[in-house]
Amino acid sequence: MLDEDVELKAGDKMMQGIFVKYEKTDDDVADGERNGGFGSTGK
Repeated sequence: MLDEDVELKAGDKMMQGIFVKYEKTDDDVADGERNGGFGSTGK
């Protein structure tokens, strides 16, 4: 944490994260390319 104010400007990108424990099924196929989605940074 910072002890000083941080100014955010329009268009600035911020970090976000959600940590959730999950399990995969035996037939899970996740080898495709991601094309954005919730929380996408646009990079």
